[in-house]
Amino acid sequence: MLYQHICILSIVTTSLILIYALISLRLPLPTQFLPNLSGEEFIITKSIQKIIRNKSYIEIYDCILCLFYWLNEYIITVFPHKFAFHRHWLYRKTSNIIWDLVVKSFIWFTTLSSIYTFIILLDEIGSFDNLIMIHFKKIFEKIHSKDINPDQLAIYFNYFENIQRQYKCCGIYSVEDWFGVTQYQGLFTEVSNELLYSWKGVSNNIPKSCCNLEETVSCSQNFLKSTKMKAYHSTNDQAIHNSTSFIYTDGCLNSVAAEERQIMYSFTIKYGIIGICLHIMRLTTCCVVYNQTEKKNLNNLVEIKQYSFRSSAYFTSLKDTRYISNSHLSIACESYWLLGQPAVMQIQFEKLKSKWLEKSICIGWMFYKKSKHYVTFLRRINFQKKGIQLDEFRQFLRYSIPTFEMIIYADGNDKEEIEANMIYGGYIARLSRMICFLLFGIFIGEFFLATVIPVKNESIELTSGDKVIPDYIIQRDAEALANDVEWITRIFIRIIITLTAMVSCRFRCLLLLIIPSLAQTIGLSYLGNELLHVSITGPVQNLEHNLRSASESIICFVKLAYNMTRDTNDFLEKGKEVIKSEGDLNYIETIKVKSAQLKEKINQYNESIQNINAEIEKAKTMVKRAESFLGSGINETNMYARMSLEMAKQAKYEMIKKAEASKNSIITMMKDKSVNKSIIKQITDRIEDGLQVEYNIETRMQTTCMVFYKTRAMICKQSSIKACSRLQTILIAATRYPLLIKNTCLRKIASGLACPTDQALENAINQCSSSLEKIGYSSGFGSLFLQAQQDLYNIKQTFHFTIQRKLFQFEQITNWFNQSSKVIDRVTQHTKEIIYVIVKLSLILTYLLRTICLVVFYKAHIYITNYLLDPDHDNIYIESPFEEIDHKRSKESRETLLPLKGYELNNIICHQQMYTRTELKRVIQNLIKIVGFGFCLSIIFFIDFCISELVQVLDEVSSTTFKVGNEMNDRNYPTQQTYSTSFILQGDGIFIELLQKGIKMLQYASEINLIYNLNICSPKAKYTKSKYIIHFSTLWLFMIILCLLSGYILRLRHKLLNFFYPKRSKYRYIHLYNKLLVNRRRQLITQRNLLVYQSRKNLLQLEIIKRLSNSYLYQHNSLLSSIFKQNKKINCIICMEKYKICKESFIYICPYDNTTICQYCLITLFNNHKICITCLDRNYEKLKQINKNILALKEKNFFRINH
Repeated sequence: MLYQHICILSIVTTSLILIYALISLRLPLPTQFLPNLSGEEFIITKSIQKIIRNKSYIEIYDCILCLFYWLNEYIITVFPHKFAFHRHWLYRKTSNIIWDLVVKSFIWFTTLSSIYTFIILLDEIGSFDNLIMIHFKKIFEKIHSKDINPDQLAIYFNYFENIQRQYKCCGIYSVEDWFGVTQYQGLFTEVSNELLYSWKGVSNNIPKSCCNLEETVSCSQNFLKSTKMKAYHSTNDQAIHNSTSFIYTDGCLNSVAAEERQIMYSFTIKYGIIGICLHIMRLTTCCVVYNQTEKKNLNNLVEIKQYSFRSSAYFTSLKDTRYISNSHLSIACESYWLLGQPAVMQIQFEKLKSKWLEKSICIGWMFYKKSKHYVTFLRRINFQKKGIQLDEFRQFLRYSIPTFEMIIYADGNDKEEIEANMIYGGYIARLSRMICFLLFGIFIGEFFLATVIPVKNESIELTSGDKVIPDYIIQRDAEALANDVEWITRIFIRIIITLTAMVSCRFRCLLLLIIPSLAQTIGLSYLGNELLHVSITGPVQNLEHNLRSASESIICFVKLAYNMTRDTNDFLEKGKEVIKSEGDLNYIETIKVKSAQLKEKINQYNESIQNINAEIEKAKTMVKRAESFLGSGINETNMYARMSLEMAKQAKYEMIKKAEASKNSIITMMKDKSVNKSIIKQITDRIEDGLQVEYNIETRMQTTCMVFYKTRAMICKQSSIKACSRLQTILIAATRYPLLIKNTCLRKIASGLACPTDQALENAINQCSSSLEKIGYSSGFGSLFLQAQQDLYNIKQTFHFTIQRKLFQFEQITNWFNQSSKVIDRVTQHTKEIIYVIVKLSLILTYLLRTICLVVFYKAHIYITNYLLDPDHDNIYIESPFEEIDHKRSKESRETLLPLKGYELNNIICHQQMYTRTELKRVIQNLIKIVGFGFCLSIIFFIDFCISELVQVLDEVSSTTFKVGNEMNDRNYPTQQTYSTSFILQGDGIFIELLQKGIKMLQYASEINLIYNLNICSPKAKYTKSKYIIHFSTLWLFMIILCLLSGYILRLRHKLLNFFYPKRSKYRYIHLYNKLLVNRRRQLITQRNLLVYQSRKNLLQLEIIKRLSNSYLYQHNSLLSSIFKQNKKINCIICMEKYKICKESFIYICPYDNTTICQYCLITLFNNHKICITCLDRNYEKLKQINKNILALKEKNFFRINH
């Protein structure tokens, strides 16, 4: 029955492929580019149609052959013929030969051909650019040709104009393709040569279909002469202005090819995937299932009954007879035919062992496969009535969710789960498990692709110069190739992971073990590389883009400034020619010389003002020091400071009095002149400001002078005090008598005998008062100084046009630009290339470092291998099976292990929830590395934000319009109207001539009106997208959490392996138990030998006293010892394990000398006899002598008390 179903499935799948091939022969391809030229036959999908047609013919021939074969097999299976044995054998041989050599070969060939055709179709789609480019070039060759018929030219022109309107493009590559077309001007909108400065001397004709209707509503000649066309050619670099032009700047080649590729890619992918899926379905049905299932032949059972059991006609020779295992035979019972007949070796003992054959535990079976016989002995399986012992979770699944248990636990490779294999070992269970593992593999594959395969980022294009089209084509082809390679890689990885997850239990364990492996150092390194990759693809690339855009904008501004200077110079040169035509008397040269001289004088005045300001600042500093020296407190002892303040008040009063007198005199003088009040106010304000300047100078000079005299007085007083001290010393040394005259001398000095204080103060007042008059300055100096400074500034503003005459030195600017432009361009280009190469190399490095995931896979694989082969590898976990082993040994009265000793828990994790010291140290180290690395990368985001803000400022600046002429530069102010005024000068001298020409030059220059839009040089600043910030923050937080939980996650590995390999886990528990038991026995033997050695040396009692003494903390501070519970723990004298003093403690304390021995040591070493080893080792003769001495002391003391 199963073989009949296989035949039906094969017929159905083959019929589907036949229908698919017949439909492909007449399948219309979804293209929108359909040329309607009679003379030019061009079909873009011609090659694709040819490939699909050839593939369809092959599939039709293959399907006819396969249908004939499977129909024949189905008919023979449903209506079997009773062939003789040799005819039946011949038919089977022929059928197998046809299947192996013809049908199977055709199935594999058509499947591989379908995959190969799919790849060829994708490659053919990539060649659309060259086909369309050749076709368009032929059309333009006809349009540029001068020998073509006008009617034919109109046809070609209308044809290409329709393409331009449909795809919103212009020319093949750009609008430049239409330049130079001079034939039949009536078909074009002619553009003036003056507007296209970069292509001067070429007849430029642009068709109306190139106009961008979104930018303009008409495409007339007046519109082409508008300011937008001026902005289009305001710089020499055309690539900068493509986004602001009023015509379509994109070529039709890119637009048509991109749309056609998108349409054909979607069609080809759908067409190819459907075909490949149908072929794979047929291949799976026909080949895989056929090879795993033998064909059913009902005639075999009929013919076998006609022969005796002793006959060997149906059996091959002994050299072809082999034995198979029970596992293979169990699988064969579900898919192959088993002939219920004893084997050849059992036929010889038929009479003697007939009962043995029927009732014994061994039954002979013969396995028939491809004309060969296999003999085996299949043992009977005796199931227990109670079943195997299951844990609570397994019992819950068995009685509540048996399907879940069927999927997880019913693995045919697990020999210990015989009961589960019997219950869930059918075909449906296997199929369900395969489907679940298929979904699991798909999920893991998608997760792996999302984390490992790079995601396609938005490309940032910065084109420049003449390399726009080649760079674009290369970039587009590279992206198409990368997309194809990425698609093939993704399909390959999905297939590999999915199929392997379905088949291999170890691979499923490996996939689940990847998550705990991320907590290792190599896993954190992979996540750190992902963090670096996000930083490079986000802020670093955005930073590189902004820097390159800013450099392009600066170059654009330089070129725009050059064009502005050129236009202004051209305008002024025309005015200069007009003046020269009226008779030039070297006016321009004279103006240049005089303006240079005037500029030099003004610069000298400016330098002098700067020097004066510098001296004033120095004076301010000196005055502050002087004032601090004099002291801010004004009292009787600080006479100099008080007199200085009084002098300053007096000087200020005198200055105010003189200033008021000057104001009154000026007002009286100007009263009858009908002068404007604003002028009088300016004069009075100037007097008041000058008064402040004079007062500051007077105050500072007085303060400095008073400091000088105060310093002289202090020096005199200090010198007198030193003289008194020296005089006393000399008199004592000369007379050798204690003549103490120092205090008397000091009193005389204080009374002013040595340094007259009043006279010094009077001299200071006489010399420091009226400081300005003594140095030659009179009242009104400050006002004159400020007025002179203001006049100098007004002169500078008046001659501002002359000083800024560099704008009109076009020869110097041109020479500088020609000399420096190449150097600037070269340096800029090299800088951009270096930055671009560094960024791309960093990006490539992160892509290469993603191969660390392979190392993570390898680490997980090595862990599984070591887990299965090395029982000591990571075998440090004690769980319930360990306790079961100990409980079982306890029932058998054998040596047990639990509870563990303190030294054993240093390297073993026994139901431990907190981190060990090693785990905590590793967590802290990794946490510091992760936080530091993430902080360093977050600085890149901050730098990118700052640079983006700076470029945004440049973007805002470039959004203005620069105007030269009558209109204001600031667009916020309304346009001011200028009125021309006629000047009439009389005279006949050279000065009159110069003034007249100057007036004419200024009048001509006032008519200039140039407008420049700076937005053509806009850098278009970009900010890092929020998704990169979110991705970075999420990944960084995930790494921190993973690092903090790394200890628990790494403990999860052995649980996963215990689930997948329960038998091996049980062996590892036994190995760990035996290892710990042996180490403990070795430790106890060592301690016992040490005790024996100490007893032989008579050192045991001293050692016992030393060990049993209180702890160091208890000896020095009993309170802290009680807090830390040190006084409630005692050590076993043998194993040195600490035990709490309580009822539940398994310890034995000697009542004589308090020697403690744990229960385990008593059982192990002393056979559970409560014996004190210290008491056994005592010297009884010495004890007897001590008792005698004690009795003697007692008698002696008693005798003394009585007497």
